[in-house]
Amino acid sequence: MWLRWFTILNVCLLAVPGIVLLVLFFVYALSNHWEADPDPASGDPVTYQHFVWIDVEPMTAAQYFVVPNAILAVALSVWHYRARSLDHD
Repeated sequence: MWLRWFTILNVCLLAVPGIVLLVLFFVYALSNHWEADPDPASGDPVTYQHFVWIDVEPMTAAQYFVVPNAILAVALSVWHYRARSLDHD
């Protein structure tokens, strides 16, 4: 049972940055398909270069997963301990 909870938690944790990256990709793709007005001086189309870079420290990425998993582990162990102690009473 605990493995199911950790799997659900980690899928949700992976979905958050995945959704953000997907939205950034679609915004980038849409911005590339918009046609720019020609430059009035030369008549050439105006071009823009879009570059998206997301810099994440490795310790921050590790903490992103470790902290929620530790909280869930403590919560499940407390729940399990209480359930066992109530069964013995």
